[in-house]
Amino acid sequence: MLRLSGTDAGFLYAETASWHMHAGAVIVLDPSTAPDRFDVDRVRQLIAARLRLLGPFRYRLVEVPFGIDRPYWVEAVDLDLATHVQSASLPSPGGTSELGRFAADVFAHKLDRRRPLWKVWFVDGLAHGRVALVVKLHHAYVDGLRGARLYDVMVDADREAPLDRGVLLDDGATPRRPTPLAFTVATASGLALAPVRTARALASLARAITGVARFARAPEHADVTLPFRAAPGCFTGSLTPARSVAFSSLPMSLVRDMRERHHVTFNDVVLTACTGAIRSYLLARGTAPTRPLVVAVPVGVRRETGAEPAVAVTPGNFISAMGAQLPVHIDDPVDQLNAVVESTRSAKALHRAFGSSFLLDLVDAVPPGAIAAAVRAYTSLHLEALHPPIFNLLVSNVAGARAPVFLAGARLLATYPLGPLLAGSGLNVTVLSHDEKVDAGFIACPDIVEDVWALANGLPPALELLAGSSGVVAGATA
Repeated sequence: MLRLSGTDAGFLYAETASWHMHAGAVIVLDPSTAPDRFDVDRVRQLIAARLRLLGPFRYRLVEVPFGIDRPYWVEAVDLDLATHVQSASLPSPGGTSELGRFAADVFAHKLDRRRPLWKVWFVDGLAHGRVALVVKLHHAYVDGLRGARLYDVMVDADREAPLDRGVLLDDGATPRRPTPLAFTVATASGLALAPVRTARALASLARAITGVARFARAPEHADVTLPFRAAPGCFTGSLTPARSVAFSSLPMSLVRDMRERHHVTFNDVVLTACTGAIRSYLLARGTAPTRPLVVAVPVGVRRETGAEPAVAVTPGNFISAMGAQLPVHIDDPVDQLNAVVESTRSAKALHRAFGSSFLLDLVDAVPPGAIAAAVRAYTSLHLEALHPPIFNLLVSNVAGARAPVFLAGARLLATYPLGPLLAGSGLNVTVLSHDEKVDAGFIACPDIVEDVWALANGLPPALELLAGSSGVVAGATA
């Protein structure tokens, strides 16, 4: 058995009928490059051949009664790939809007906890003979790093690579189905360690208080972005189960040029492009923004050592988050970028002051049942309406392959990652860089965000405006 961390259990027990903690992607493929027939059966064969490297795909959940301790992952010995990998067809020729509607319907429904918490849809009927995979798995399995490792396990640099990579793993690392006695002993030991987790959380809290006190005297303190300061009504509100999905892509060459020209980070450029897209969206709807938006940015807190496949085998999340500003009230794109840089610099300093493990240690000390009860009370009483929004939206980015890759021989053309919505916020933007593209997946609650496609379509023009203001002609970069 593998006991879930406090963070992983929190993702499970914080989930409600309207708050789905799913992650995944829409992957567009060209099947004409595959040396063999590329269909849903071929995808099942690929997953079956690499299942030993796809740990989360093999695990199902076993919960502890009343949520008194964290649940466990155990091996699903009866895994049925025909159930988990299904096929669907779009009315031909399907475009991106039709694919987005299909993905939105997929992400509007919770996963069945009686089975391993993932599903894949093989979607045909796309224009130009293309196909897509719509992948959905529970966030309790993976953070961005581990999701990228699962992605690496599924793709190859060679289109004729064999389905079976021939990598053997130690079966002793597999979380076997527990006997009642083993389950009881494990639960008892977990409860016995509760004081240790509490002590660790208190120690992290003490370090955080000391770090924040030092931060309060640092120059970065002037630009700090605190929670509960978000602009009300802008992508905020009570979530409903419905979802809308849209896609966009940026040229990596232009993102790279902006990063190098202004001596900023990849993330700073992405956040500035999002700022421009959102500003255009608001102005088109008659809203002239007068203050910045607050964005939550996930941050990986540590990397595991060891061979790369082992990272995909072991599930779990090792992430925290920082808050920054999207200066949508500023018109000039370069001024927007400068404001983003100042904000993210301050956010990183505050994150260091708290300590990278602060949130992990804090959540680890809370019984899952208490998390579930608190979330149910918060959502059922609509408490989000009684305080300013924590943040307006979430933006994250993940690094993918740097060269062309293939999935069972089919050339990967685009990967649009999709993350979860969090309570009180109706928009998540996740980007993934691969080959010479930056693909962005937008997922929203349509009862909060009116037109997610308008936001997605505004991303490339926003980057081009930044390039033009920087003296670069879009499309002319190397």
